[in-house]
Amino acid sequence: MRKKELVSTHALLLEVSHHLIENENMPAERMDTYHEAINVLGMTIEGEFKRTRTPPVSL
Repeated sequence: MRKKELVSTHALLLEVSHHLIENENMPAERMDTYHEAINVLGMTIEGEFKRTRTPPVSL
């Protein structure tokens, strides 16, 4: 996956988790699964950023 796709997927998973937790629709078992998925995606993104050079962003 490209970096942009990883970050988008991570953000979407966080948003869905936040929504389900706020509405109290997420059982504890699923919350653990989402938490694990968020952590794995975060580590994947960090590894991808460390592995590939990204040109500096000019503002």
